[in-house]
Amino acid sequence: MRLTASHAGTQGSILGCVEAPTMQRRTATVAAAVITAVTVVAVASLWVRGRSADVVYGLYVFHNAPAALTLSWVGRLVVLRRADNAIGPVLLVISGLGAAHVAVAAMADVAMVSWGYDAPITEDHPLIPAEMPLTASVPLWIMNWLWLPQVVLLLTVLPVLFPDGRLPGPRWRAVLWLAAIGGAVFLIGLIIDGWPTSTWSVSETPAVVEVLLAAGLLVLLAATAGSLAGLAVHWRRAGTGDRRPFQVVGTTVAVLAVLWIATYPWPWLWIPTVLIALQVLLIAYALAAARFRVHDLEPVLARSTVAAGLSVVMTIGFAAVTITAGLLAARLTDNDVLPLVAVGVVALSVEPVRRAARRLIDRIVFRLAADRMEVVSQVAAHAGSGAYDDLLAGVVDALRRGTGARRVEAWLHGDRGFEPAAATGPDGAHTTALTEQVTSHGEHFGELRLLVDVPGDLAPDARELLADVAHVAGAALHNARLTATLEAQLDELRSSRRRLVEAQDSARRSVERDLHDGAQAQLVALRLRLALIQSRVADQAGSASADTPDALAADLAEVAEGIDAAVGTLRDLARGLQPPILDQDGVAAALRAYVRNLPIPVAVSADGTGRYDAAIESAVYFACLEAIQNAFAHSGASRIEVRLVDEEDALTFSVVDDGKGFRPDRVDARRSSSGLVNIADRLDAVGGSLTIDSTQGIGTRVSGTVDITTT
Repeated sequence: MRLTASHAGTQGSILGCVEAPTMQRRTATVAAAVITAVTVVAVASLWVRGRSADVVYGLYVFHNAPAALTLSWVGRLVVLRRADNAIGPVLLVISGLGAAHVAVAAMADVAMVSWGYDAPITEDHPLIPAEMPLTASVPLWIMNWLWLPQVVLLLTVLPVLFPDGRLPGPRWRAVLWLAAIGGAVFLIGLIIDGWPTSTWSVSETPAVVEVLLAAGLLVLLAATAGSLAGLAVHWRRAGTGDRRPFQVVGTTVAVLAVLWIATYPWPWLWIPTVLIALQVLLIAYALAAARFRVHDLEPVLARSTVAAGLSVVMTIGFAAVTITAGLLAARLTDNDVLPLVAVGVVALSVEPVRRAARRLIDRIVFRLAADRMEVVSQVAAHAGSGAYDDLLAGVVDALRRGTGARRVEAWLHGDRGFEPAAATGPDGAHTTALTEQVTSHGEHFGELRLLVDVPGDLAPDARELLADVAHVAGAALHNARLTATLEAQLDELRSSRRRLVEAQDSARRSVERDLHDGAQAQLVALRLRLALIQSRVADQAGSASADTPDALAADLAEVAEGIDAAVGTLRDLARGLQPPILDQDGVAAALRAYVRNLPIPVAVSADGTGRYDAAIESAVYFACLEAIQNAFAHSGASRIEVRLVDEEDALTFSVVDDGKGFRPDRVDARRSSSGLVNIADRLDAVGGSLTIDSTQGIGTRVSGTVDITTT
């Protein structure tokens, strides 16, 4: 014996999947096989003997044979999958009674024909049991009451046990007692009514029979009401996800119970009502089993099989109802044309009805909330949002509603590898039925996965729908990624512009400081010194103690030195802003002039370089200057090499030092005071790029490239 937990979100809180022991499985299989064999042999005997449809209908074969075949195997499946659920054995009993009814009907027909009566048996037949041989009257008598246990079980036992096979509580045994009492009273009335040696006809039913039937019907009505109340109790106690089966089976049972009881006084209406109602109940039960996992039949009974079978059953039912209606109308009006009209209507409308039935069944069984075009349109609408999360959530949700998949997942390539990005549906051990790659413009984003319990649970066009959605999602993800890239570039451009403005402001403040503290201070001091000299000369013009020419010359020499220093300061300041040699001789010459007076050796080489656009020369010069200053100030280098190379379409440079190096990933690239950020911003302004390669203990290499073909 193996225990398996049912899937979450369905019947997990009510039903535990307990497989039947070997003996129980074998018994259920043998019972279903025997019921099938008996039913098939009985129907085949009628067909081989050439009995007409009217005769077969009058023997209630149409009422019992399909139900016996279907319920026998559904009951077996319930026993196999839910050994602790009493509904499985109940279904086997109902199907067994139906098979017995068909077999007894076949024997009765043989005896009737041997006796000389081969006409259809209608509700107003002139037969009197006492006038018939016992070989015929006994089977007819059994048929007269054998149908009742089936109806009682269907109307009073199954609803109160649905769906877990247990009563809502001990007090609900009263429903079963009412069903047994009412069924027994009604059964006695039927036994007396069709007694094999009775001398009354159908129209001469004894009064005691009428009383028994009426009393039994009232008790059965009370039992049915109690059973439906038990169904309601089960419904109230179930969780929100577990209430869905009741909407199908419970509603169907309630409606059919009312129809069966209401139409019983009119046999000509009650018989086709029972025939149709039985098939509708079977369809409803199969729908609940396939869609809502009642008794956990989905691993055995795939939705595609159920959908195909149900569409065929609905089509056959439509044809049977149409033909039956034509036959009844012809019988009531003695018109031989109406059956032909009914057959013609069936011939013309069976294919449209089949297509409509299949569409309806597909939508119900596969849980389809939208068709293919609607799903693609919904995905396209989500694609306009431009947000990854909203887009993927819309994609998986639309696929689940349009394919019948139990779970849908979207996997994308991310920073941590191939990982799930969005999913919908209960998580569990499901089988991946279909996958579709999400690509666009040669770029692979990931894949979409449809997960099911069995592959047959997917809608017929699930593969085409998945391909369409993957195509739309790929284009949307491509656009979304482009949008995100452009937004990131715009953010970086804004930051770069802000840093450039801040750098320019800082440079202006530095120039102001240099002018104020350097050249301006020197010039003010010189001005004061000259004023002092002028005062001394004026005071001592006629004095005998006037300064000697040598003293005056010394003072003037100091003023000249101060003027030279101020000029040097201004020259250095101008060289820092825009060295004239850069405009006159180019980048290499300007760098050589700058490094000439540095305290460590700096080698500058230029391979095939010439003159370039002023903006490019300025950007490369100051980028190299910043790199040299960083190496001199922070690396502790003993030597620096600067190399400029003209590669025809680009001007490249590199600044290499033998200093202590650093970790580039630890540099705060967002700080405007960072020299590396200044270099990157300068190059980015002219369409260039920067590369930093540094190893601790070995040194640093700062290199850059600027496109010169666009200038």
